[in-house]
Amino acid sequence: MKWLPTLALLVLAGCGQSAGERAEAQYAIVARNEPGYAARCEAASRVREAWLKEGDESKYQAWKTTEYVDCSRADRSATN
Repeated sequence: MKWLPTLALLVLAGCGQSAGERAEAQYAIVARNEPGYAARCEAASRVREAWLKEGDESKYQAWKTTEYVDCSRADRSATN
């Protein structure tokens, strides 16, 4: 029974979202509520950075692509 508090702490620690998951949730909010791509570009950059810090290369690469697309669209709309 002495291990029960330690087990409870481990379970609770695993229940939270990672920084990458939180950044993805924030990106989704921005994507639903912001009309242009500039805000999406910034949010995608934060997601990419979060996955880089966590060391998840596949998610980093995926968000690097999303960032590129959103930032390119932001640049195009700024020049038109």
